[in-house]
Amino acid sequence: MTEPTHPFVMLTVEPGSMKLSVTSSMGAETGLQLCYYWPLLDNPATQVMRYKIKALGLTKILKQLQHERPVAMTISGGKIYLQSTEFADLLGDYSAGKDGAKYWLEVVADEYSRNFEMLCINKALSVKLVAADLGRHLKIVEKYIDLSPQNYKQDLTLQLYFTPGQVSIQGQVLADFVAITQPWCSVRSQPEPFISSTIALACKLAVKVVSLLTRCAGEVAVTLLGNGLLIERPGWALWIKLATVTRDGQTLEKQLEAGFVDTGCELQTSILLNRLPRIAIADHVEKEELHLMTHNKTHPNLHDEFMLKMNQDHVGAALTIQTIHPLAPELDICCNLGSLQLVLNTLPMKSRWIFLSPQQALLFCDEAKTIRFVMACRPPRVNF
Repeated sequence: MTEPTHPFVMLTVEPGSMKLSVTSSMGAETGLQLCYYWPLLDNPATQVMRYKIKALGLTKILKQLQHERPVAMTISGGKIYLQSTEFADLLGDYSAGKDGAKYWLEVVADEYSRNFEMLCINKALSVKLVAADLGRHLKIVEKYIDLSPQNYKQDLTLQLYFTPGQVSIQGQVLADFVAITQPWCSVRSQPEPFISSTIALACKLAVKVVSLLTRCAGEVAVTLLGNGLLIERPGWALWIKLATVTRDGQTLEKQLEAGFVDTGCELQTSILLNRLPRIAIADHVEKEELHLMTHNKTHPNLHDEFMLKMNQDHVGAALTIQTIHPLAPELDICCNLGSLQLVLNTLPMKSRWIFLSPQQALLFCDEAKTIRFVMACRPPRVNF
């Protein structure tokens, strides 16, 4: 979580709480600040000690030590010596390991610095969420808007819209939308009266958090701060810089809800997932343009089948999908194959899809409407 202009971390020994922490500074480029905590097994120190050290050096030294054993630290002469040991000893005599290797870090500074302080605001909205679910939802939303053909690689953001009892993770690129609702596990604190809040995160920052969250068992505490989002659990805390909100979360929710005037029909997820690989033959499958075509009004199988076609990168393919569908007669529209595959892989087997005729778009959702995708379709550029 460091960058070339911010290569240091603050190592803090707290005798009172028997805790050692390592905190990065707020990076100008990363927009992230991370803090890890470890319990101290032994601590002869009598006061809080703070040491500014090189982050990369600490990481490389720890990789050389035996992970299953405690780490002993000896602080002497402006250096912090580290070794694997059976018993931790902060201020004991330092000796080399069994292989004769010695490791130490030079102390760059040994004084308090606000650059490494993680600030929190009292009475802020703070809730607990299932960590792995939050990480997975952030990844799906980021991936969907990244795949959008309407994405011209501008600085993309996603939004978190907090309402009582739940948060909606949202993404939008022009007419492509996605929203995934996740319930709160519990509330740590909330302002009175409660006011729904929308915050935005840069996608490039959200992606960096995903791998950390998806590896966590249990819950994380998520706190809305004035200029950042704080994610915490026992052992670490992460501060994320907020981006500018471009669209109110409530407005997006209302726009999605308006699409459910029609009930559509059941989405045969397994049939489509089994058939789509047969037509995925473009040079770059995620960017393949897929044609959805239906029969005319008098065809006997108008509502029971439709065609998928592609003609791209000097190759072409066509196949018939035999399943009920909500598409209008004599329809010929295009969507992105990568986006469609992501939608089908995300939704549960029992889901629905709706054709939004005025927008010429497809709306996909699960039965509970907690996962919703709007896929803007385009007129064909190639005639078959």
